[in-house]
Amino acid sequence: CLVWMAYDFVARENVAIKVLKQTDYDDVDTEFILNKCLSEDMDSNTRLVKFYRIFYHNQRPCLVFELVEHNILTFLNYFDGQYVRLPIN
Repeated sequence: CLVWMAYDFVARENVAIKVLKQTDYDDVDTEFILNKCLSEDMDSNTRLVKFYRIFYHNQRPCLVFELVEHNILTFLNYFDGQYVRLPIN
């Protein structure tokens, strides 16, 4: 997958768009449901990132998220490979 920063003219804010590969079609439904559930069931203090919507561009699924400063890999690398529980229930 590939992640782009973009500007949402309707919401008037920067967002992150995760563009999935065409080979990831089997995982699209699972990823959509997982991100939607995780985003809706958590309040703003416990969620990792807010998921907004999904759309298709040139038959590629694109997931739209709030723009955050770091990704999960950056978070995990910060702790030098030590096991650190992500801040979710």
